[in-house]
Amino acid sequence: MQRRWIAVLCLGILGSLASACSDTNPTTTARANSSSRSHVYVAIGDDGSGGFTYRGNLRTMWAQIFYRSALGTDGTFYDYSMPDETVANTLHEVLPDALALHPDLVTIWENTADIVAATPPAVYGEGLEKLVQAFRREGAVVLLANVVPPQLDPALEACLAYAAACGPPGGPRSVSPSSSSLTKDSSAYDAVIDSVAHRTGVVVVNLGAVLSAAIDQSGLSHLVSPGDTSLSQNGAELVARAFQSRLPRRFAKIH
Repeated sequence: MQRRWIAVLCLGILGSLASACSDTNPTTTARANSSSRSHVYVAIGDDGSGGFTYRGNLRTMWAQIFYRSALGTDGTFYDYSMPDETVANTLHEVLPDALALHPDLVTIWENTADIVAATPPAVYGEGLEKLVQAFRREGAVVLLANVVPPQLDPALEACLAYAAACGPPGGPRSVSPSSSSLTKDSSAYDAVIDSVAHRTGVVVVNLGAVLSAAIDQSGLSHLVSPGDTSLSQNGAELVARAFQSRLPRRFAKIH
């Protein structure tokens, strides 16, 4: 019950902020828009979707950057991303409210919490497909992200470091997974995500490849904030661009 109350409270705060960024409030820094179209964008996710650490500066979160860059003021943004949110939790706690908004654009970046909880890939995939199909039946375009490099996600790194940080809901794993086994888990999840995308006709945003390439080229420090584990401005902008590159042209904002 407490977890659900927090989710609703966060939605109320972020919904208000999203409205302030829409064409209903031309006094903000967002440019007013005379278009009669109005997109509804919903972000679904766990730690990664929130930038790995939930901070006060919402404008540096990738989903906010994506919303402003991709839609401008031509729509409203509702952020349902929550720390440690599994697909099973989302189906029961988030999906009904999100569907009631009738979104036409949905991003889903939700896999870390399930990997850490040792959810079997097949069980994860079944839940993910139900989630995607629910939005597809509403006519929404869905962008589905895959697994990021473990060194970029504190939850995955902690899982590597000590067993108490990861495991199924009934209790932690008896031992920490090795780097190779965690990579194997991530690969299995990526295969499931690709399969779900193929069956449901949605687009995969290959964040794993994008962020791995960025780490190889510029180092991890380029993507995270100094003294923090959240995405830096550079990291958030990179993720936002990756999602925007897979966005259908009909969502292009009107200048």
